[in-house]
Amino acid sequence: MVFVEVSCGLTAYFVCGNARYYVQSDQGGSLMTWKTLAVAAALLGATALSAHAAVVGTQAFADLGSPTADGSTGGDLNTATQFTLGDLVTTTSQTGVFSGLSTIIGPVAFNTSVADSLSFTNPEFGSFTSSKFTETINVPGAIAIFVLGEWTPGSFGGVTGGPYASGFTITLNQNPAHTGAISDSATFSVPPSGVIPELSTWAMMGLGFAGLGLAGYGTSRRTARFAA
Repeated sequence: MVFVEVSCGLTAYFVCGNARYYVQSDQGGSLMTWKTLAVAAALLGATALSAHAAVVGTQAFADLGSPTADGSTGGDLNTATQFTLGDLVTTTSQTGVFSGLSTIIGPVAFNTSVADSLSFTNPEFGSFTSSKFTETINVPGAIAIFVLGEWTPGSFGGVTGGPYASGFTITLNQNPAHTGAISDSATFSVPPSGVIPELSTWAMMGLGFAGLGLAGYGTSRRTARFAA
């Protein structure tokens, strides 16, 4: 989130993460000057967001092993909290920074009642650690779990820095329901799928608020604060 503020001291700043950046003017305190400062700060904020969000990609996984629920290959998916994905491997369904990646992750175990229980490391893919589990589907014989977490890049793709906010969506099926064999698949995404707005949206929000958000402020304390 980027916050932009223009104060009577003719200083505009935006906040991106834990950092605060300033744009300052020595001109008089006209409304046009304030708007100009706000636009400058909003543009800088959009640029910072663009750089931060440049790491984008998705990677699908297939399970070549024997997944379990509560320790059993026939455990009840719909009531289980402890799961093991048998042998995860990448598929060719991939985009962005993961395009061309081919590797084996192996078994992945987790407990949905323990927020940081899902973690794995692969030299090429990198490492992922969960911070929150959300069960998005639970019907007889099928569940879907969205795992929010952080990804630190591996050697593939030349990606540096991190960790980056990311998401891991796991779908498990059981036939017959409650007692049958379990199958699963998963998709990893950075940033988390559906969480981060498009960069063009951020930029339009920033410029729109810069142009309109200051118009009604008086001269005694001319401070405007908005999200971009």
